[in-house]
Amino acid sequence: MALLLTISLSLMAFCGLWMPATAQTGQSHEPDANKSAQPSVFEVKDRSGAPTITLSALKMFRYSDYFKQDIPAFEGTLKNVSGGRLLRVFINGVVHKKDGSVIHFDLCTACDFEKDSAHEVSYAFGQPTKFYPADFDSVAFTLEKAERLRVEDGLHFSGFVANDEGCFNDYLATKSLTGVMLRKKLDELLKYDCGFIVEKAQEVRLLQKKTFSLGSRKVAAEQIIIWDRLAVLGTTGPDFGRTGWVLLNSLEPGDVLTTEQIGVAEQR
Repeated sequence: MALLLTISLSLMAFCGLWMPATAQTGQSHEPDANKSAQPSVFEVKDRSGAPTITLSALKMFRYSDYFKQDIPAFEGTLKNVSGGRLLRVFINGVVHKKDGSVIHFDLCTACDFEKDSAHEVSYAFGQPTKFYPADFDSVAFTLEKAERLRVEDGLHFSGFVANDEGCFNDYLATKSLTGVMLRKKLDELLKYDCGFIVEKAQEVRLLQKKTFSLGSRKVAAEQIIIWDRLAVLGTTGPDFGRTGWVLLNSLEPGDVLTTEQIGVAEQR
C-alpha cells in the first residue's frame, strides 16, 4: 500500500460548508471544500516508490447553478516528474466516503506525457451524484499502468537480408564476385524473392546465431528481426517485423528505444 497516494482531507473542513439553496444563479462561487483540500503538490509514485507524476491545483467539487449546491467534479494539473517520457499512463482515483464505501474513477487513460510536461485533467462524476461534501472523507490515486521511455545500447543494420538459410548460402556465394557480376547476382536474389534490402540503418533484434561455410572458412551469421526506433511510440516503417539472415560482422552498435513497465498493476 506504500505506492498508494492518499490525499487526506480534514473531516472538519466539510462540516457546515453546504452551499445554501438561496445562492444567486450565476454568482461566482468556489466551494469551501476545495479551499481546504489543496495541499500544494501531491505525488503519484511508481512501483519502486519513486515520484513519477505530481498532482496540483486539486478540486473535488464545483458549485452548480442548476442544483444550487456543490457537486463532485474533479479538476487538477498532472505533471511528469519522472525525468523521461511516459507512455500509456493509467491513473486510478478512489474516493473514500465516511460510511466506508469507495468510488473509483479514471483520472488518466492511456495518456502520454512528454518529459516535464503538464496537463489539465478533469472528471465529471455525473448525476445523480454519488457523494456530496458532507459524505467525503478522502481521495487516493494509484499509477495503475505506465511505461517509461528509455535509450539503451543495441544493434543496427543496413544491407541485404536473406529470407532463409538457403538464400543466405546463395548470398554468401556473391562474396567472390565484383562489379557487374555482383550486381547481377544480387538482382537475381531480389527477383526470386530470396531477400530484401534495408536501405537505411534500422534497429534489429537478434533471434538466433548459426555458422555457415564459405569455401574453407566458417562465417558467423545471425537471424534478425527488423525493428523500428519508433515502434514503442506506435509507428513503424515498411520493413518492421521482417526476418532474415545477415552476417554477424555486418551489425553495427547503436542506440535503441525501449520501454520499462513502472505501473503498480503490472507488478501484481
